[in-house]
Amino acid sequence: MNKKILFVSILFVIASCTNKTNQTVPLGDFNRIISLSPSITKQIISLGQEDRIIGVTSYHPKLKLKKEIIGTIVNPNIEVIFKLKPDLILYSDEDSATQKIEGLNISGVKLYKFKKNRDFQDLSENYLILAKILKKENFAKSNILKFEKKLKNNLVLNKTKRVAFFVSTDPLITVSNLSFIGSIIKSSGGINVYENLKISYPVVTLESLLKANPNIIIVMSSIKNDFFKNVKIKFPNLKSKIIFLKPDNVAYYTLENYLNSQEEISKLLYSQTNENF
Repeated sequence: MNKKILFVSILFVIASCTNKTNQTVPLGDFNRIISLSPSITKQIISLGQEDRIIGVTSYHPKLKLKKEIIGTIVNPNIEVIFKLKPDLILYSDEDSATQKIEGLNISGVKLYKFKKNRDFQDLSENYLILAKILKKENFAKSNILKFEKKLKNNLVLNKTKRVAFFVSTDPLITVSNLSFIGSIIKSSGGINVYENLKISYPVVTLESLLKANPNIIIVMSSIKNDFFKNVKIKFPNLKSKIIFLKPDNVAYYTLENYLNSQEEISKLLYSQTNENF
């Protein structure tokens, strides 16, 4: 499934998820783990524990070892999961509203749901919990310190660029400061013109965009489309620079991808060589 399509398909349910978990972190020797989140899968790999994974969703990061596909991120196959006999199932609040978790709750298998990632701090906390489960806490703490230092060095304090970021053009879905991407924009030196909206990924009108008239419009897409090109032809007063951003980093909820996204967007905002329609 295309990364952008996958990302957009779960945005509406993400907005309704809570950010609280009252769970006990599972402890033990887990060697048959199923990950229902590509981001969790990627973090397990980063902790050097890929060999513990026995099942992943069809959309997943690059793996060195072949794993059983247990369905899609929005529709995991409960029957396949049961047949694999996992000793732990990991999933995220980002995706759980679209997954059949109630069917897994009665299986007797241990489950752990990571809280929603809104910013770098949430990512760090979730990463540490995962490391505790996998008994790799010291390694994780070292990684967090490394990424924190790099992020601090990369922060853009002199914010001058007004930005609108769109994860979809049909419908027109943007991001607020309640979202993971909104946090990245802020640390990249961007002023999000939709920052104060009360939903993480709100649907907005074209009229609101024309009124905001940002310096830069970033469109998350691996394929360029003509939506904004046609808008600029029809509404010449919209002076925004249009930039297309591949979802290779921003679609993953990991510390490394957060930092990569921050660096990428910062360059997009303040480079003088970007494409302009």
